Amino acid sequence: MIRTHLSPIQLLDFVKSIEFEMGRTSDSKSSGGYKDRIIDIDIVKYDELKFISERLEIPHTKHLYEREFSRVLLNDVIKQNIKHIV
Repeated sequence: MIRTHLSPIQLLDFVKSIEFEMGRTSDSKSSGGYKDRIIDIDIVKYDELKFISERLEIPHTKHLYEREFSRVLLNDVIKQNIKHIV
């Protein structure tokens, strides 16, 4: 979870640059499917924004509803935030 002043596309460009610097050379959209990779940063939610473009969809529905590991991580983030608020 982060706070940012970047727009969704600016944030996407920023995380793609991190992935590239860490050695990720291909994107699943360009390669046509999943391949193991050294890092994968996803933008799952951006406040309550709904955003769709060719490069980015927010919320990232697969991570919110289809991928169990993502739901577990998101629940942990939500629990941690509640602890910090209280």
